[in-house]
Amino acid sequence: MPDSSGASSVTLVVGDLHLFAARSKGIKYWKELPAILKKDDVESCVLMGDIFDFPWARQIGHDAAVAQAAQMVEKLVREFPKVDFHYLFGNHDQSPAFECLLTTLSEELSKFSAHEVYLRFGEIVFMHGDAADHRKMSVETLLRRRRVRAGGSGHGGIQERIYRIVVALRIDEAPSWLPFFPTLVHRRLRAFIEQEGIHGIEHVVYGHTHRSLDRVDQGVRFTNAGSPIGYRKKRPLCAGCGWVERKGEMLGLPMDPSA
Repeated sequence: MPDSSGASSVTLVVGDLHLFAARSKGIKYWKELPAILKKDDVESCVLMGDIFDFPWARQIGHDAAVAQAAQMVEKLVREFPKVDFHYLFGNHDQSPAFECLLTTLSEELSKFSAHEVYLRFGEIVFMHGDAADHRKMSVETLLRRRRVRAGGSGHGGIQERIYRIVVALRIDEAPSWLPFFPTLVHRRLRAFIEQEGIHGIEHVVYGHTHRSLDRVDQGVRFTNAGSPIGYRKKRPLCAGCGWVERKGEMLGLPMDPSA
């Protein structure tokens, strides 16, 4: 984003780490964030949703996961008081309890804010991406679905056993391409944005599908930094992370060009 002098500044984008889930390798990247944030040109950081995975936080449980997640976010924000932090909720971390904790944090720290659906910087809009899950998605439906999914006590019993089988068989890789075909996802995201009366958008940065890409569809640029989920041999150098600059150019976006 541009600073007061008109010079370009960099926004770090981090999404879909799914911390606390058994299949996630995201903790490695979370621990690397401080080193990235120490770069002089990083002025803001957008956490794109599903940073944490409360439904699958089976080892410590939902309540403990929510408390620990809030502590992790607060520690990161306090460590870098000059960086503007924005937290966008996703379909795995919009627990009402977590929302409450982050709202309190935003009231205490002027450099931190939490956003339910999207964040706009000029012609760039950031959103988690689950608005593309259905052809006609309203904000009300989106938030209701998220809170039901992320706000409970987590999955267990037969669901837990099925989940372990899915991970073992690597079926969990399917959501990165099925049914999330990029053209369909981008069409639905455009429709959602227009439905919400958001105009003048040239660049949409999103997550959710776990598929890294950077392409233009019908005159709008769509970018997804991917996710450290599953067993893919070809993955971003820093899965789930990237950085954008006000002019719309990706600066060092660590994506696998063959993805």
